[in-house]
Amino acid sequence: MATDSIRDQLLLTPFVEALQHDMRERVAMILWWVGQARILSDNQSLLNSGENDGAILLTGRARVEPDGADPLTADAPNLFGEMKQFMPDGERTADVFAEGECTVLHFMWDEFVRATTRYLSLTEQAALKTAILDGASERLRDLYENVERESQA
Repeated sequence: MATDSIRDQLLLTPFVEALQHDMRERVAMILWWVGQARILSDNQSLLNSGENDGAILLTGRARVEPDGADPLTADAPNLFGEMKQFMPDGERTADVFAEGECTVLHFMWDEFVRATTRYLSLTEQAALKTAILDGASERLRDLYENVERESQA
């Protein structure tokens, strides 16, 4: 995937789109610096078990398999691994797999946080955290609604 295409997809990722315009480019560049683009085949895991990693689905579709609920699908661009950052026990809430071939930008959260600390002001860091948390909250609502629908069926 060409660098410009990766940049464009990063800019379209919901948490990046939620940021003020002047921050979007810098956050996309930080992700590009700390991440590694990978092509995954069908059923390959987007995240590494036991690691504090994240992934942005750049192309294709992913299957999210939450504990105790039916799988959900998510299309590119989309962030994964963010929920673990806000869970008190630091546990993942779901496994995420490629559904068909897809491209992801894989990164380690600690490297991302270090880079944002260096290149973003404290106010910008707070805005970024809020944007990521809002995305995680929306995903949690979707998961809970899915579980609720299943329990009523």
